[in-house]
Amino acid sequence: MAIYSPLLAPHILARRLQSGRACITELGLEQRCPRCGEFWPWDTEFFGVASDATRLSSWCRGCLNEHYQQLRVAE
Repeated sequence: MAIYSPLLAPHILARRLQSGRACITELGLEQRCPRCGEFWPWDTEFFGVASDATRLSSWCRGCLNEHYQQLRVAE
């Protein structure tokens, strides 16, 4: 699977930067994972593909994997 960074509409990017859910660093655009609180680069290497307008999930891949693993253990 190729790694890519989806483009955000300018008004969505501005809103995320203002709210603190995203920031621009020397690595480029980064998004904060609401579960772990860490900032990760805005691409498919760190965030899974979702079906919303941004096309990336809000949780980072590490948190998603941990969550699904906990669900499997609970079964």
